Amino acid sequence: MNYSKDIEIKAGNAAYYFRFLEWDTDFFGKRSYILEPEKSSLIVLPPIKEMIETTFQDCFVTLKIESTCSKELLDFFQTLGFRYIDTEVTLRYSKALQDKASTDGNIKIIKLEENKDLPYQELGSVFSLTRFHYDVHIRSDKADLLWIQYIKNYKPSPASHMFIAKLNGETAGIILVNENEENKTVALFFVSVLGKFRDRKVGSELIKHVVRYFDGHELTTETQIRNIKAINFYIRNGFSVLAATKTVLHRWN
Repeated sequence: MNYSKDIEIKAGNAAYYFRFLEWDTDFFGKRSYILEPEKSSLIVLPPIKEMIETTFQDCFVTLKIESTCSKELLDFFQTLGFRYIDTEVTLRYSKALQDKASTDGNIKIIKLEENKDLPYQELGSVFSLTRFHYDVHIRSDKADLLWIQYIKNYKPSPASHMFIAKLNGETAGIILVNENEENKTVALFFVSVLGKFRDRKVGSELIKHVVRYFDGHELTTETQIRNIKAINFYIRNGFSVLAATKTVLHRWN
């Protein structure tokens, strides 16, 4: 089997589609996949268990499944060695509920066409409550490095956007946005503000700019349920509609 490709495991009417994660594989030094429920038919069958155990040896597999899934299915994944990490919430933007508080007029937002010469260490180290930080298989410094490397290797493109906030000539914060032009949706993530610029509304200004830039699109963002500070931040900035919750599980073997 070619492990550089996605894997689909099928038996009877059941189908489990796993997408290969090249970046994660390089970072962890272990073949990495994520189960894609929307491409799968998640029926519990004994042959599926045996095939998954045989196929995914010495691998890291992520599962994000609707929190309303059946207990039978959740128990099935537990028997396969998947362990609960966190609950991911998807929030949708509602213009009517955006915080109208004014922001610092000295903040300048710039859309980058090239990712270079940014304070990657400081931007990536802002995150400490991600699903990787809660996984006992990943050291805290390794989880920090993951986000530092992620921002450093992010490549702006027609569908992947990078905006930075400048304050007094210095990079104060950043936001990343993935766009799906076909269905007019955008997902914003990686809102990071450097420590010395906190409480200056830098994050809020970044979100306001993205909202204006993608006027006419549906905007969503995701965060972890245990990251109360992030959830409150997004709600204050208009992401006040709970669109979905997903149970996040990891499997190392």
